Amino acid sequence: MSNDLTQPAMEVEPYQPDGGASLIGLMLLYGGAVVSGGVSGYILERMLGGFGCLCCVTGPIQVMVLSVILGAVGGWAVTVGKVRNPVLAGIAGLTGVAASVIGKLYAEYERVLNMQGFVLDPNLRARAAQNNLTFFDFLAELPGWQLAFIGLATVIGFGGCYAIMAHSARWPFCSICNRWRSIIRIGHLGMRPRMAVRIISQGTLTEMVNVSLTSDTSDPLLVVYVCPHCGGDSPVVVELHDIDEKIDQRKKTAVRSMGRWTYPGWAWVILERIFPKQMPSASTPHQDGSFNG
Repeated sequence: MSNDLTQPAMEVEPYQPDGGASLIGLMLLYGGAVVSGGVSGYILERMLGGFGCLCCVTGPIQVMVLSVILGAVGGWAVTVGKVRNPVLAGIAGLTGVAASVIGKLYAEYERVLNMQGFVLDPNLRARAAQNNLTFFDFLAELPGWQLAFIGLATVIGFGGCYAIMAHSARWPFCSICNRWRSIIRIGHLGMRPRMAVRIISQGTLTEMVNVSLTSDTSDPLLVVYVCPHCGGDSPVVVELHDIDEKIDQRKKTAVRSMGRWTYPGWAWVILERIFPKQMPSASTPHQDGSFNG
């Protein structure tokens, strides 16, 4: 194919992660999820409590904190371990949540043994006082209301962590040089979102030759993922973002992907010619992953 701007359309297909994952990467991911989940769950229970008398107060806080911790550790493990399988990454998030629940329960068990926990069953209190209470006995004696709360908190944590971890594994990856791609935010396109989606999804990038970039954040944002190491020899991933800025006291900004598509490597040259000030040159890749110099 020619890389001339008169080319009417390019071969394009919806982006899909390649699904790759090495054994070492998976071990790092799952090990990090289990360790970070168990330790953070244990520490939070010791600090705040949650499955005892203060569960209604601190429980939601702990779920949010654990989701942030597991998401951060999981995202780091996905990046370092180069895991590109969203399902396996999401399951690692579930594993981390399960480990955090066990860590929290074990911390509460220790508090019960020290007669600091919230125990209604007199028989359970007596066995704890006599140091005749194992962790499994403690689990078997948990009341129904507490089990219900644990289940609800676990389901919430499952959903949040699965989404965070799976999202991290969907980041575009260059299978040629085995590196994550760099992101370039070209800018907001001065056109209707529906038209932008049509152009990008059909591969007719040359229709944007006369499109100007705007400062209006309500316009679709054009984002490109490229490999600075391989240059135009590696496929290019193009994405459109819809940014919703809510003007209120919180000043929230919601970013939604309108679609992500994979283009042949020479699309980089086309984008460079259409947006010369925003798109770096494909002919000068850098080994350090930067575009400067």
